[in-house]
Amino acid sequence: MAEPILKALFQAFLSTSGGISVHTYDTLPDNDDIALTPGAADVFGVYAELAATVGAADVWLTGGHLSALAAADDAKVAFATGLAAAEVDRITVPIARTDVTAAGATYGVVYTVPFPIRVTNGTRAAARAKAGAGAGSTVNAVVMFATGLVA
Repeated sequence: MAEPILKALFQAFLSTSGGISVHTYDTLPDNDDIALTPGAADVFGVYAELAATVGAADVWLTGGHLSALAAADDAKVAFATGLAAAEVDRITVPIARTDVTAAGATYGVVYTVPFPIRVTNGTRAAARAKAGAGAGSTVNAVVMFATGLVA
């Protein structure tokens, strides 16, 4: 059962009818990252919308970029899909900042998944965070997708 699915995924990412694949990679939101505010210490905050819709065609969730943890802290970010108040976490990843001061702290972490996750067209993309220090440790997030794949 898994073999035909993996074969179809492999073919979709590598070629279209034997030719070079026409897929591309993109990020949401389009113009900026979104700040995620954790709840109390070690409690996920509310979901922040990354995009109201992933677009008019199905896309494949391939990972995310996290940056600017507001203070020296450890956190987790969950990238999710689905309607508001009905989100489903699809990828959960850690991020940490260990510097003592913010002076000169510039970084970002890109996470990719070994097997992309199909997201149905028109689906909302969101994310939420939790951090050891709580709500003061905001994290900026961007989700990454592959587009233009043949199903």
